Amino acid sequence: MIVLALAQETIFIFLSSAVGCIRVLSVAMARSMASKCVSDKEQGVTFSILASLDSIALFLAPLLFQLLYSINVVHGNPGIPFFVAAGCSGIAEILALILHCGFLTRRSSYNKLN
Repeated sequence: MIVLALAQETIFIFLSSAVGCIRVLSVAMARSMASKCVSDKEQGVTFSILASLDSIALFLAPLLFQLLYSINVVHGNPGIPFFVAAGCSGIAEILALILHCGFLTRRSSYNKLN
């Protein structure tokens, strides 16, 4: 997102897409971590909540970022929405790291080898 916010030439816009394709992997990783954090009986509820949050985000994000973009274009800062999106992604990554570290310390023990 930061590369896209700072893009002054067309080549940087295409490079930001190449760099951004790695973001798709985070969704699969988050779902995998979520399935390991809950019991088998709670996985349906967990994935339905994740799907609901994903749908809400996909509905609200274009509305909010279009408004933010139109306000900032008038003031000459068209890259601000991309910095905001990068900040939101950074916050989500920090929260995922905290949850991951908490999950690792919460593990009871490993299976013993005979």
